[in-house]
Amino acid sequence: PKATPADRAHFLAMPSANGGILEARRTQKYMARKEGVCQARLDCLRAEQARLKQLQDVFPNFDREKDGTLSQVELGSLLTDYGDSKQVLTTANIVWELCRPNDEGRVTYKEMAFALGCWIARENMEQRALTALTDLAAKAGGAVTKRNVATYLRSLNGDMEVASEQVDLVCADADPKGDGRLDLEKLSRAVAIWYTHVDTSPPSQKEPVKEQESWWWCRWCCPPTPESGGELLASGAAELPNFGGWMKGS
Repeated sequence: PKATPADRAHFLAMPSANGGILEARRTQKYMARKEGVCQARLDCLRAEQARLKQLQDVFPNFDREKDGTLSQVELGSLLTDYGDSKQVLTTANIVWELCRPNDEGRVTYKEMAFALGCWIARENMEQRALTALTDLAAKAGGAVTKRNVATYLRSLNGDMEVASEQVDLVCADADPKGDGRLDLEKLSRAVAIWYTHVDTSPPSQKEPVKEQESWWWCRWCCPPTPESGGELLASGAAELPNFGGWMKGS
């Protein structure tokens, strides 16, 4: 079942602690590479990206100042026209709370995309995550540990290994007091945000280092040829220095 508006309001309680998955998503750090992510996560990410792309295309239409930013009212108008009308007020308020407006009280598309992406991820995933975590807690005797979380994240990732740093990020937002006690509701939200925190960009291609020419040092004593990369004069004679005439036999 979908979370109720009252349940959604709890999303605001998620900490933005440094080192948590929410902050990692904001700064685009510690992303999983797509090669280590299951197909279900990639499909969910593509659906999320398609939704954000639609909003990116219409973003300028609501930017009254024409400065690449939206006010809270303008953001609400955008979501009213292109969001779920039944949840638009709740969604708009929560998305705005997750944003970091500039000094003029406006947000860029990038900032909105971060906040709305978190919200979409939570809507798509949190209930499933919470149900599974509740079952996990019951089997673990009522407490969920970091080790349990690592196993759980791996199960959500098609039994593919999840980096320990990502497990730490998820647990950090579920343990705001830092006492090792993980809150299931906060953990389910953190898991939802982690689920699509994936880097799908191609690996960076570095320019290959050109091999140093090994023949240059001897070009004055060994006539260059086209095969060795040397240049010949129009007459076909090798371009060699005079060195005072001794190479001419004088």
